[in-house]
Amino acid sequence: MFVYEFEGRKKGEVNKINRELFGYIDHSKHGKYVYQRDGELSKFNIERIANGVLITDEINDKSIQQILHSKGTKKIKRYYLDVTKITG
Repeated sequence: MFVYEFEGRKKGEVNKINRELFGYIDHSKHGKYVYQRDGELSKFNIERIANGVLITDEINDKSIQQILHSKGTKKIKRYYLDVTKITG
């Protein structure tokens, strides 16, 4: 699990970085056409829990950390979770 934040950034800058990281849905011609734009982290198996919190597997750990650092993330905390049973 990664917990990260962008210090000293304005809201617009953070939105732009999040679009680059996770992708976004693009509408053109007033919603007539809809495109899914992929981000840099779209190719990894990631679950976004909240703003600045994501869960991934241990295999992609280093790659995701490097991408977050390249986008200017100052504080990154990694937590390793041991899940033995998933319900629901």
